Amino acid sequence: MRIGIFSDVHANLEALTTVLGAYEKDRPDVFVCLGDVVGYGANPNECCDRVRAVTQVTILGNHDAAGAGRMDYSYYYDAARHALDAHRQVIRPENLRWLRSLPYEHRDGRVSFCHGSPVNHDQFEYIFAPEQARECLGMY
Repeated sequence: MRIGIFSDVHANLEALTTVLGAYEKDRPDVFVCLGDVVGYGANPNECCDRVRAVTQVTILGNHDAAGAGRMDYSYYYDAARHALDAHRQVIRPENLRWLRSLPYEHRDGRVSFCHGSPVNHDQFEYIFAPEQARECLGMY
């Protein structure tokens, strides 16, 4: 099975369109989005609509969680907070429901899909050091 994986769309419709276009020649059997469909860019609804239409699995990203009211984002830096505040004003109800329903992780056999570290899904931890990566790899 060929899996087309993409992540961190951040409401950038032009980039999303380009990425999906690049997959056209490879023709994946399924698409998986690893989260952050919203945040920063100008097209949160259009990106939600497109991701919903093409993916079989979409994982919750930290910006999705913040935009959907599933987490506190007061500690984010100014630009991120302002973008999320703006997105929360315009995200359509059906996209908001979808964002709220996204899982932290999806497992398919021995493959695990998540947005951040697979150790603490809801913490959206960044992996900065080889030791952190080794901890994650030891899980499987």
